[in-house]
Amino acid sequence: MNTGPSAIDGWTLTWTWPTGWQQVSSGWSANWSQVGTEVRVTSTPDNRRLAAGDGSTSAGFVGAYSGPNVLPGAFRLNGTVCTTR
Repeated sequence: MNTGPSAIDGWTLTWTWPTGWQQVSSGWSANWSQVGTEVRVTSTPDNRRLAAGDGSTSAGFVGAYSGPNVLPGAFRLNGTVCTTR
């Protein structure tokens, strides 16, 4: 969700898995890539614009891992750390 004062036209969501055994197997409603532990998710033409204040979209993925499934420390939207509200 874009809680900022300006619309976003084209977004990138990134995170780093804390372990090397976690990975994105497949994803939908966005462009998904992973190199090592770094995951990058980018908008598609259908969901690239997020309105100011409360614009949102959703995307999902199937993950694979062996061992404990440790949560990433932070998610970033266009370089800004995401927060919850």
